[in-house]
Amino acid sequence: MSGWWHDGTEVEFDKELNSDIEVDIDFDTNIDLEKYVDVDIEVDSYVEIEGNLTTVTFDAEAFGYDTLVEVDIAVLTLENELSSAAGSIIAAA
Repeated sequence: MSGWWHDGTEVEFDKELNSDIEVDIDFDTNIDLEKYVDVDIEVDSYVEIEGNLTTVTFDAEAFGYDTLVEVDIAVLTLENELSSAAGSIIAAA
């Protein structure tokens, strides 16, 4: 028998629990996923630049066995003062 006090009155109770649990879980999964994506992207932009402008366009390719392509570029821009782009490009095959 268990009990506790509530508002100056002792409350006692008895409880008997019997439980039988039987679990049978069978997972049979077959996942078939097909995905088709058709992407049509159109990007329109308008840019009006006043002041300094620097552009860099490069292409580095190396074909064959044991090749190396490396591009390092640094860009510095100070509004109405300076636009600079400097880089190093290595392509070896």
